[in-house]
Amino acid sequence: MGFSGAIGLGDSSLLIEPVTVGAFAPLALLDRGGVFSTTAAARQTLFSPADFGGNYIGSWNNSDNGDGELTLSLTVNTTTNTAAGSLNVIDEFGLLPFSGSFGPDGFTASLNGGQGMLVIKPDGTLSLNANLTNSNLAAAFTLVGEFRRTGASGTFEISWTTPAPKTLEGTWLLTKR
Repeated sequence: MGFSGAIGLGDSSLLIEPVTVGAFAPLALLDRGGVFSTTAAARQTLFSPADFGGNYIGSWNNSDNGDGELTLSLTVNTTTNTAAGSLNVIDEFGLLPFSGSFGPDGFTASLNGGQGMLVIKPDGTLSLNANLTNSNLAAAFTLVGEFRRTGASGTFEISWTTPAPKTLEGTWLLTKR
């Protein structure tokens, strides 16, 4: 495969975008007349902060045959590069508010007044680590996944420390409304 209009370019850049979400695109550049060659891997499209804003609704299921609803809201202010929102694991834990800022490394937010951290990288990968409580329950919650323009999905692990130690793993899926 060649690049049309590439002859005679002196100073330019090239953007490589894989067709599928989360894929890497191998790239090889060769100068036929000389010795220059290189190979690289390009990560998928980088998103602007505004792409993440919106309301999401979806579901989760776990290794104990449990399932339920999940919602996420995210409001982005591109003038100040800040964002705030909330994650709601309906009927499981209370609303988890978060707020933070966007920078070159993506979005970093404090969760629930310092009880955890939410990170969204510029390529859409995300991670959430939190200590959660609900009535008589206390748990460590880890969620990882990937944002796309139309939603997000991934896996989670929740480890209860009270009332009795127990660990569950599961999957989650959110669709942008």
